[in-house]
Amino acid sequence: MEGKKPPKQLSTTELFTKSSVMAAIIAIPSLAGFGIGWYVFDDLIPSAIIGVVIHFIVLAFSFRISKRLFDKTPKTEKDL
Repeated sequence: MEGKKPPKQLSTTELFTKSSVMAAIIAIPSLAGFGIGWYVFDDLIPSAIIGVVIHFIVLAFSFRISKRLFDKTPKTEKDL
């Protein structure tokens, strides 16, 4: 463990910016799916189901997205 450097701490501004981007990445597709479903079906229930399904699909990928945004460990040539 001597060769590893500890990860750099995020500043408050950097944390706020990255978490806001993460929230937008998660929320905007759900809202867009709901809006398009509302426009197409003109009914609340199918639109809500579409929005919830899209939301859970995005949540399934949110861990990978957050790792790319928040991971501050230095990349080695092997990781690339």
